[in-house]
Parts: sequence; C-alpha cells; structure tokens
Amino acid sequence: MSEAMNKNDPGVLMKKAKEGDDEAFSLLYEAYFSPVFRYIYFRVQDQAIAEDLTQTVFLKVYEKLPVYEDQDRPPLAYFFTIARNKVIDHWRKNKEVKLPDAENFLAQVPDPAANAEELLSRAGAEKMVSQALEILSEDQREAIILKFINELSNREIADLLDKNEEAVRQLQCRGLRNLREYFQRLEPNL
Repeated sequence: MSEAMNKNDPGVLMKKAKEGDDEAFSLLYEAYFSPVFRYIYFRVQDQAIAEDLTQTVFLKVYEKLPVYEDQDRPPLAYFFTIARNKVIDHWRKNKEVKLPDAENFLAQVPDPAANAEELLSRAGAEKMVSQALEILSEDQREAIILKFINELSNREIADLLDKNEEAVRQLQCRGLRNLREYFQRLEPNL
C-alpha cells in the first residue's frame, strides 16, 4: 500500500489520533463530519440541534481516544455508535418529535460534492423520501438510513444497532417493502 493511501486510511488516522496526532484527528473530522451530521440530522430534523450534537460526538470521540479499540470495525462505526447514543440521549431529554422541514432539507445537509443545480433538482425527491421515511418503524428507518444514506454495510449496521446481520437484513427488507407500497399508493397522484 502506498504511503499516501496509508496516510489517509481512517484506521491509520484513528491510531495516530490515539497517539496524540491532532492533525490526524482533524483529517478524521473533515472526512466524517458530513456523514455524522447527515445521520444525526435525519434523526432530529433540526439543523441547529444536529450541528450541536455532531460537535458533541466529535468531542466525545476525542475524549475517548485513549481507550479506543478498533475491534475489527471501521472508525466510522465508532463515530456512528456515539452519534446514535447522543441522539437517543437528546430524545430522552426533550421527548419532543419534530416534523421534517423538507423544504429546507437540502440546504441544511452539507454536501461538498453537489452544486446548486443538483441540489435544486433533488429537492422534490428529498421531500418525498423524507415523508416516506416517517411511515417506517424506528428500527426500519434507522436500518434504511444507515444502509442507503450513510452507505454502511449490514455488518456495520448490525454492530451499531446491536443486532445480528439477518435481523438488519429483515428490517431493511420490511422497510423497503413498506416504502414500495407507500410510493405505489402515491403513484396515481404523481
């Protein structure tokens, strides 16, 4: 493996960050901010809260670096585990459900690869997907978001949700079936 590729490998960066390399942690922050923010935002549907919780996740990871062990899992799974716990803590404290603001959703989720035209063209689809996700059970929604929005493997999702891979696959299948039925019911109106 070339040194340049090895230098940007998340596993290597976590190891260096654990050894006190602040630049390595900075690179992890840059690489993981958007996926962690997107995950949290889909859960809380509020930009300010998502930003605060995302910062809290990175602070928690930074504080826990001395005791971090990779356990044959990618570092992103560790970040998502902490993010998931922070979201759960948030809902326990606030016990309020916020409906999504689909009109402004794209503007609130950082996506450095997309330009304004692409964002506008996806606005309608994003609104429909956001509304559709609301019909799913909590577990189905989380499995779908982690798989198709955050692009985690079923193994990573199983680790995060503390379930086996078969249970994750079943959640995804049921969730996708529910979404398909939802969109089929909407089809005459589209």
